[in-house]
Formats: sequence, structure tokens, C-alpha cells
Amino acid sequence: MSTSSSNGSSSSASRRRRLLLIGGALLLILAVAIGIGLYMDRWLSARVNWQNEMQTSVPYQKVYGAFLHDIDADQLDSAYDSTTDSFRRQTSRDGFKEAARRYRTFKQKPTVRGVEATARGPAGGDVGPTNEMVQTFTLEDDNGDRMTCSITIVQEKDSLLYRRPPSPRVDKLVVSDIAPKQPHKP
Repeated sequence: MSTSSSNGSSSSASRRRRLLLIGGALLLILAVAIGIGLYMDRWLSARVNWQNEMQTSVPYQKVYGAFLHDIDADQLDSAYDSTTDSFRRQTSRDGFKEAARRYRTFKQKPTVRGVEATARGPAGGDVGPTNEMVQTFTLEDDNGDRMTCSITIVQEKDSLLYRRPPSPRVDKLVVSDIAPKQPHKP
């Protein structure tokens, strides 16, 4: 008899252990599901107006203006830090500073004026989904020397792993000297 009562209590204890393990596993699954649900709710709410806003030029223009302001104020480290990871992999900090200083030096000449400007992307009036804006402008001095500067701002890809949507960043800076205009020969 003692054997049967000890078998009954050990099977009862074993059953309780199994129920506790199953209950714990179900609670863990429920907690994970609730956590994922809350994360998704916050992730989606952070993006409610984001897609619509990114189809306008406003966020791109803010980045563009801040980038040029940093260059004009000789805050080149701040300007470099506002670039994409891709840009920083392709362009060293020193290479960037050299291009930015060439632009700044030319722009600060007393007789420089803007002679051409184009925009592509949301700032250029392009409709439809786009994730980049390109602003290109040409400066000219009284000697006919010209410099073209092209700045590309991109909206990097979003991911479920990013709690907040990524903000636009500078992806390209191209500063090019242009040969002076040749006088017309009759």
C-alpha cells in the first residue's frame, strides 16, 4: 500500500510540475506577444505622418540648409557627421573637409554670385515616392571662374529594428571647378 500511495503522490507532483511548466511557458509566450504588440504599436505610431512628410521637401530642405550652414560656419565636423554611413565609408573626413573648404573659399569671394540652380526630388517638384533630393548650383566670380556644388540628401531605408524612422541625411557632396567661359571670337 505504501508503494501505491507514494506512486500516487509522485504522479500528482509530476503532474503539478508539468502544469507549472506549461503554465509558465504560456505566460512567457503571452508576455512576448504583448511586448511585440506594444513595440509594433509604438513603431507604427512613430510613422503615422512620416511617409506623407517625406514626400514633401521640408525635411530634405532642413537637412540641406543645416549642412550648408555648418560648412559656411566652418563647422566641418558637424557637417561630416550629418552624412550617411555610406558617404563616410566612401569619403574620408579629410577629403570631405578639403572639398568643403574649396567650396567655402570660392563662395566667400566678394564678387561671387549664383548663376544656375536645379533641384530634383521633392524640392524639385517631382511627384511620387522618392527617397532623395538633389540640389545643384553654380557660382561664378567676376573673372568668369565657376564652381558647381551638388548635394544629395537621402532618406535611408527604414527597418522594423529602428524604433524611430531614420531622418534624411547627406549622401553626396560634389564640388567641381569649371573652366572659365571663353570669350566669343567673331
